[in-house]
Amino acid sequence: MIFHSLTESKRERSTVSAEFKTAKPIGVVRLGSECFFFRRWFKIYYVAYEEMTRCFRRVLLIPVAGGKKSMRLETLVIADKKGELAQIQIPGADAARALLEEIKAKAPHADFTCPDKTEEGSR
Repeated sequence: MIFHSLTESKRERSTVSAEFKTAKPIGVVRLGSECFFFRRWFKIYYVAYEEMTRCFRRVLLIPVAGGKKSMRLETLVIADKKGELAQIQIPGADAARALLEEIKAKAPHADFTCPDKTEEGSR
């Protein structure tokens, strides 16, 4: 497996690999003791909880049936001090809420609110 850090800080491959193997899976996400992991294609991305500054749900509404209905796409957004690092699709609202609760326990210093529109637009 190929591991990629989402931030500039890197960890030793053997340490990251061992933590990934014991991490708790939720969809494409795995929650390790020190790092948050997710898989995209054949790569596994990770970020240490200590580097997270913000984590929140973003719900995207996708129009279907000629625009008469919409499908909800649950995503989890992870950010550090430089901005958004990743937007990860989560399998449903219940999984997204459970995932956020577990991340709150591992990264209590992070902000778990969605930024307002003016804050997003200033980037």
